[in-house]
Amino acid sequence: MSDWKKRNEDWRDEDELEEEEECECPWVDSKGKVRETAYCQYLLEKHPMMCLKQKLFDQNGEVDEDALLYEVHSDLRDFVLDNLAKKEKQVLDALRIETYTPEWKPQLDRIHLQNGTYFLDERGFVPEKELCLNRLPVEYQPDAPAPTKWLEFLDGLLIPEDILTLQEYLGYLLIPSTKAQKMLVMTGKGGEGKSRIGLLLKKLFGETSHSESILRIETNRFASANLEYKLVMVDDDLNMVALPETRNIKSIVTAEDRLCIERKNKQAVQGL
Repeated sequence: MSDWKKRNEDWRDEDELEEEEECECPWVDSKGKVRETAYCQYLLEKHPMMCLKQKLFDQNGEVDEDALLYEVHSDLRDFVLDNLAKKEKQVLDALRIETYTPEWKPQLDRIHLQNGTYFLDERGFVPEKELCLNRLPVEYQPDAPAPTKWLEFLDGLLIPEDILTLQEYLGYLLIPSTKAQKMLVMTGKGGEGKSRIGLLLKKLFGETSHSESILRIETNRFASANLEYKLVMVDDDLNMVALPETRNIKSIVTAEDRLCIERKNKQAVQGL
């Protein structure tokens, strides 16, 4: 080997060594390869998660896996030169195994809010957050002024007794339980403003709400799977065609236990 070639290789080794020293990624080994287990631990330290039936959840509820995949991509792209997309999916699969949670009982004693947790017992509101299946995109503000415009709207739409009924029903929606066995149906003429209530529900509940057709729930055996882990389903334009049957919607409203959920090309499971 010539002296020039040897000096060149020695220089390259020193340069690579400096890069390794500068790299502060504990999940990259001395050869620059990503250690999946170490990376999962690194990710979970800054972003705690749990996995229920192949779905990831964090302190804000169900994880947006597209956003998570982009975060993984941003971390790995400087270290994985080939088959980056494959490695990213492998990391997500490893993350699901690492955070596997066999069961998660519905939390009926608390409401998860954007700025903390409201316990229904003497603890009241605390600013701490925890892992949960759903979190409302609104803050708890004990000193918030009365929603005068909303109250005026209700006064013009409903009679006083119905306003109290609506308030009671909204309270049921805050807890992941069907013990009340209630379903709210609002009827009336078009243009009265009933759909405003549906829009408000979507705003208050965010990703924990789901827009769906009752008719589709009854006629499509896969439709109810979209309701898993949701607090409320909204049908803004109720189809007045007679339902062929009401078995599915009745089960969703009244069942206090797990329901059979079926997805395309997948084995049916018992879901919440």
